[in-house]
Amino acid sequence: MKRKLMVLGLVTTLFFTGFSVCNIDQTYAAEDVAKKDRKYTEKEIDSTVKERANQLIDALDGRCFTSDGYVAGYSGSGDDNVLKVLNKSKRVRKLNKKYKGGARPPEKSCLPYIYTEYGQMMPPAYSCVAFAMYAQWYMFANRYNDDVEVYKVIDDYKFNYKNMKKYARPGDVIWTYGGFSSGHASVVLEVTKQGVKVLDSNTAMYSSSDYGDNRVCVYILEYSDQWGVTISRPRNYYVHYSDGLKKTSYEKDARTIHEQVVARGDSVKIQKKKFKREGYTYSRYYITKVTDGKVRYLCKNKKTGERKWLSSKKITKSYKKVTVKAGDKLKLSSKRVKKGREITLMPVWKKKSA
Repeated sequence: MKRKLMVLGLVTTLFFTGFSVCNIDQTYAAEDVAKKDRKYTEKEIDSTVKERANQLIDALDGRCFTSDGYVAGYSGSGDDNVLKVLNKSKRVRKLNKKYKGGARPPEKSCLPYIYTEYGQMMPPAYSCVAFAMYAQWYMFANRYNDDVEVYKVIDDYKFNYKNMKKYARPGDVIWTYGGFSSGHASVVLEVTKQGVKVLDSNTAMYSSSDYGDNRVCVYILEYSDQWGVTISRPRNYYVHYSDGLKKTSYEKDARTIHEQVVARGDSVKIQKKKFKREGYTYSRYYITKVTDGKVRYLCKNKKTGERKWLSSKKITKSYKKVTVKAGDKLKLSSKRVKKGREITLMPVWKKKSA
């Protein structure tokens, strides 16, 4: 059985209204992800996004993302529009009430718009795009009335391990195309060498009655099955921990202390787990970001209290580096992170006393 890509009218400069159903042959052989492997493990992603993704999987894995819980066009279901699902799906509304404090976002503009190689898909959106919008909103909204905006990370890049390892993060929505489908939206859970572990709806890849049209599932989207990719990411910032040593890789640091995702203006609790370095210890972190290839420290003017991002060479006697204690809370405003979407915390190493 095949599904056709549906697009409801182009708006200015090829922007979509968001109608999309993937053109996929159901006999396509994808690797299903075993039940025990569907959820995140602690080492893969920070606890907030991991926890929210697992809530979605618990509630919706294998179920139809439609207003009445049936496949669109069958058993009385006439739609799978994201706004109608949010208005009518008892399961989705119950999930939102439990964890977001309300049944649905008050405005469609709260939902993230999905970037494609042509432009953006906007609500009301159907099928795979509908679920991707909702899932990304759910992962990054703290309350039911939060507005989740996204930006385009990469546009029309080759869909392969090198690019996905470099650019993709858990919680991103990827729009892939050119292989088994004319276009498909899914949410990144994990990047592997074989493909991207995704959470999505309407893959129609399975002959099993548990999966297919309009159903939510987790599986490996292999690199050989799609040609191009565009990535949408919420305008949150990411807290990465680094021991600051040249010999240590990003991957090793990330395995020791996992990355955290934070909405600008919200506080995040700094992890108590620490890096180890022979002969040294620490209790506080420097707050840094990279701009134009240079490391800049968040600094405070000793007299006025003014805060600035300064490179080591620009830190005068009037300024001191701002630090945050392990286990304390950190809150950075939009002003502090708007030009740097990744903050790195580095230990203030001190030699142990003999």
